[in-house]
Amino acid sequence: WYRKAADKGFAPAQYLVGSKYASGQGIKADVQKAFFWYSKAAEQGEAKALFKLGQLYSLPQPELAKSYIRKAAEKGLPEAQLRLASDYRCADLWEADYPQAIFWYQKAAEQGLAEAQLALGEMLSKGLGCDANPELAKAWYKKAAEAGNKHAEQLLNPSSESTSAAELFQESAEEVPPEKQEAKPLPSAPVDSSPETRPEKTPAPASPKVQANPPKAS
Repeated sequence: WYRKAADKGFAPAQYLVGSKYASGQGIKADVQKAFFWYSKAAEQGEAKALFKLGQLYSLPQPELAKSYIRKAAEKGLPEAQLRLASDYRCADLWEADYPQAIFWYQKAAEQGLAEAQLALGEMLSKGLGCDANPELAKAWYKKAAEAGNKHAEQLLNPSSESTSAAELFQESAEEVPPEKQEAKPLPSAPVDSSPETRPEKTPAPASPKVQANPPKAS
């Protein structure tokens, strides 16, 4: 049924067909056909398809990958928001920008993605792109731990038998690397980018540092 729906232009079905060809699940794997159907779905704004194309293009065409990942993130896909944040934090596809990393980590964290909640806590602990806030960091660690993230659980409850976790928590709360960037205000909306253009970093105005929000009560 999904193939017929895909042929009729139904974007979620097109994404599903692309996934089947990519994984070889119930069908002979075919990367070219996976690209074809992912592209068809992405043309209609299917966020998961945009993200998949971003992943597939990461190595051969990083600028194009960046465009697809950002579009998926802007459409609210938490996995894409996490990837975008991680790229801004680690300078994977472009220059590191900690405030942008916090912006996208929080978007994903607010949708319940534990890995993003943990990463946001780490940024807050170290004061990367924002004022250091250990208490707010712990609040996000707690949300991640409640979602089953073992690393967050260790950071919150270091035992005598887990000195590495205790040391990690101390480092997370106090150590700030020398390459720490000057914090900037979060943009009201992310800057759109295209495969042909590299996004310009927002100039740093004389205004308060970025402030991340606390997690909402369960």
